[in-house]
Amino acid sequence: MHATGSESPVPLGESPGTTAGADAGTRAVANRKTSTESVPRLRLDELLRGARAIEIDHNGKIYRLQLNRANKLLLTA
Repeated sequence: MHATGSESPVPLGESPGTTAGADAGTRAVANRKTSTESVPRLRLDELLRGARAIEIDHNGKIYRLQLNRANKLLLTA
């Protein structure tokens, strides 16, 4: 996801402009067909290590992955 300063963060697993249910991200992942190659899976608690947010450096740009009050994941630039 690539966000600019004028865009609102979108919970992972949801598309901008949708009003999906609380477990939309889970359903999207469960319904996605994967190819024969394995996709690495990380548990969120392992990734966050007790924090509510982390920063991710991708090609020199810093992104923030955080849990909001509703326990949804937000990725912002």
